[in-house]
Amino acid sequence: MQIAADGACQSILQSSLVFFAATFGVWMISDMDIVKSICALLARGALISGVIIICFLTPVLLSFEGLIGKTSVGWRKKTIPAGTAPKDGNEPANEVGPAPSEDAKNAGKTNTIETADPPQKETTAEQEQKTKDKNQ
Repeated sequence: MQIAADGACQSILQSSLVFFAATFGVWMISDMDIVKSICALLARGALISGVIIICFLTPVLLSFEGLIGKTSVGWRKKTIPAGTAPKDGNEPANEVGPAPSEDAKNAGKTNTIETADPPQKETTAEQEQKTKDKNQ
């Protein structure tokens, strides 16, 4: 869940900043008071929600990951994806193991494709020889 949280922070921040920029821009150019107040409210809400989600929701989810896993049907065990080694050595070992390579997946399998050979182009020397043979 930590890996997912780290990867999601950039998307959450980007989404909140785009929404803030759009509503703030409308607030700046609008002449109508009601539109200005709604856009100001939405712009503030975009910034506040982005900060709240990144700063508070992520630690809450990580803190209660065990409880969520026990109370959710079909929740996977805590694993580390193949190919990502822990930096401090305190992370649990990967329970799944590395993904098999393409060679291992295809071991013992043979793929044969029946195709007709494409016609071969003749070289200029072969064409000259045929021309000589026809003329004789």
